Amino acid sequence: SLGLKDRVQFLGHVNYGLLPQLFSAADAVVLPSESEGLANVWVEALARGTPIVVPDVDGARELLTSPAAGRLAARDSKAIAAAVREILADPPQQQDVAEMVAGFSWGRDGAAIADIRQRANAMPKPAAPVAQD
Repeated sequence: SLGLKDRVQFLGHVNYGLLPQLFSAADAVVLPSESEGLANVWVEALARGTPIVVPDVDGARELLTSPAAGRLAARDSKAIAAAVREILADPPQQQDVAEMVAGFSWGRDGAAIADIRQRANAMPKPAAPVAQD
């Protein structure tokens, strides 16, 4: 009744190797999960130039620093539909979307996390509490 039959595809499980092609062909990636935090799929979609529609959960505001990257939407059908309509009404250039995550690097980010952990492990441990009589 909404006229979406030929415009929206729910693919279910997809082979990981097909994701770059699917992201590049999509007008938007909608992931209204409330428990994802900064989901890999967000970064992967943006890297392929596809804007995202996601809820305001951890990491979303830090990633969506420009309208080209996508929209924050409440986890209800009207808000999600409105966000998708905004993107479709004025689609961003794929290059502009991809620039939003140009600074992401698994190697660099992983090394930074390992460095933080190494420094934390090297910190002096607090003394055991002394029992008071």
